[in-house]
Amino acid sequence: MTGTPATTTVPTAGQRLGYVLGRTLPAEFHRWVIADTTGPGATRRYATRCLIPLIPILTALLLIPGPGSSAPAWSCCCSCPSCTSSSP
Repeated sequence: MTGTPATTTVPTAGQRLGYVLGRTLPAEFHRWVIADTTGPGATRRYATRCLIPLIPILTALLLIPGPGSSAPAWSCCCSCPSCTSSSP
């Protein structure tokens, strides 16, 4: 063996953003991914990588009216008699 350490290929900013958002990296970044998932701060980065894709889904769920909401589940933009009448 030679005394030369193995170099680790580091992903570009775009590749790293894709990685954080859940994308996989090419095989050339294998050593970097291992270091990223086992090095200092790995738990925080791993949790962030898992939770970030859930943000749009959870945000959409916040828009669903809950029980006791003053707004109906559906709404009409007009004030016609059939929409405003309270009797069926």
